[in-house]
Amino acid sequence: MPRGADLPEDERRYREAADAGDAEALNKLGLLLVERREPNKAEHIFPRAANAGCAAAPDNMGTLLEQRGDVKAAERWYRRAVDTGYVLAMAHLGKLAERTEPAEAERWYRSAIDVGLEQPATEATDDMTDDEKRWRRNRNTAHIKAMLRLGIVLDQRGESAEAEQWWRRAADSGDDEGMYNLGLVNFTRGDVAEAETWWQRAVESGNSNAMSDMGFLRERQGNREEAEQWYRRGAAAGNQRARDNLRILLGEHRSESPSRHGIASSDYGGGHYALGFNF
Repeated sequence: MPRGADLPEDERRYREAADAGDAEALNKLGLLLVERREPNKAEHIFPRAANAGCAAAPDNMGTLLEQRGDVKAAERWYRRAVDTGYVLAMAHLGKLAERTEPAEAERWYRSAIDVGLEQPATEATDDMTDDEKRWRRNRNTAHIKAMLRLGIVLDQRGESAEAEQWWRRAADSGDDEGMYNLGLVNFTRGDVAEAETWWQRAVESGNSNAMSDMGFLRERQGNREEAEQWYRRGAAAGNQRARDNLRILLGEHRSESPSRHGIASSDYGGGHYALGFNF
C-alpha cells in the first residue's frame, strides 16, 4: 500500500488526521475508499472510526454489510449507531423490517421522525468528497425519508388517509418521492389535474418515475409527441418504465398504467458503492 507522499492528497490528509486520533477523519477516509469503489478496505476503516467515537461510522459499516448481503451483521451495526441517537440508522432498521415486521418498521420510522425533527442540519462543505456530501445530505434528510417509508407501510396496511398525510409532510419538506406518491394518490382518485401538478413538482426535483407517468398521461390524452418527449426524458434519467413505454409508443406491446410507489430509488445500482439510503 502506498504511504506518505505516494498517497493521493485527500487520502494522505485523512490518514494523518486519523493517526493523530481524529475519529471523524477515519470515517471520512472510509467514505473516500467507498467512493473509489474499494469497499473491502473501507470495511477495515469504519470499525476503527466507530471504536474511536464517530457516531456515523457504525451506520456506514452497516450499510456496506447490507449491500454485501450480510443483513444480520448490518443490523447489529445499525443498532450500535441507534444507541447514539443516529437517525439514519433508525431509518435503515425500519427498511430492514418492512417486509417481515411492518409494525417494527413503523416503530423505527416514527422514532427517526421524532428524533430527526429535533436535530439541526449540518451543511456540506467544498472540501468534502462526493460520497461524503451524499452521506451528509442523507443524514440531514433521514427523518424525511422515514416519513415517506412510514406512509408506504401504512398504505399497505390500508391506512391510506394517514399515509397521505405523511407523504404530504415529506413532499412539503422537498422530498420528490413524496410528491410522486401524492400524484399517484390523486391519479387513483381520478383527479388527473392534481396528479399532474404533483408529478410536475416531482419532475422539477429530478424524479424519473414522474417523468414516465407524465408521458403516460400525455399518451392517454392523445398527445403522442409530448408523451414521447416525457418518455425519452425519463429513459435518459435511467427509468426502465419510461424505456419500456417509449418502445411501446414506437410500436411494441403496451405497459401497465402507473403503479403506486413506482420504482424505489437506490444509490447502489450498477455495482457502484455509495452510502446513504438503500431505499
